[in-house]
Amino acid sequence: MDPNRQRDDYPITVGLLNMNAGDRDGPASAQDSYIIEALARETGREAAHVKELYEREFAKLEANAKVRGFLSILAYRNVRTT
Repeated sequence: MDPNRQRDDYPITVGLLNMNAGDRDGPASAQDSYIIEALARETGREAAHVKELYEREFAKLEANAKVRGFLSILAYRNVRTT
């Protein structure tokens, strides 16, 4: 790791999913499905419940976002810690 970079500058890897800033294709990208599945496995929750939490969290973040590239990462972290 580069000592001059902050931890949040590095991509998050969820299973085989690598979430870099700017990877998002739109509000319902295929990447969301991978994130939801990974969250469901990690948390032991039903995928439908995780999807609802993720979409709600993403919408809250999106409403005030100036930089959209990090929304998936932030929503992932917020749902994971919920």
